[in-house]
Amino acid sequence: MNTFPFKIAIFDLDLTLWDGNKLYPATLQILELFKKHNIKQYISSFNLQARNYCEHLKIDHYFEDIYYGRKFKKSQMVNEILRKNKTVDNRHIVFFDDNFDNIIDVFLTHNLKTIHIDPRKGITWKDVSGLTSY
Repeated sequence: MNTFPFKIAIFDLDLTLWDGNKLYPATLQILELFKKHNIKQYISSFNLQARNYCEHLKIDHYFEDIYYGRKFKKSQMVNEILRKNKTVDNRHIVFFDDNFDNIIDVFLTHNLKTIHIDPRKGITWKDVSGLTSY
């Protein structure tokens, strides 16, 4: 049973889930928690090697799909995810990114719940702790 009010979590990869060398300390536990609560998880990254990095970091199995590339804005990647999940209301989707421009782009385009991640810390429990009550 999903105790969170959202059904989909979309993550940036670089400086959100990992620092370029290793996963941030809370990443695996957060991904596992979301999986346990049947929250669909996606990657939306400008990193051209996103799929390879997710495989290398052994986190690829957490994600329904991994969107990456530089020819699309984050809002366009999110649009693809929304197309695949037409029955999910935007109020039930959360987007995590370290880049404030991406946060603004996704919020203004899709009106999703957005969480700005501190790139020095990556995703933390503080970032997700309020999500059970928004």
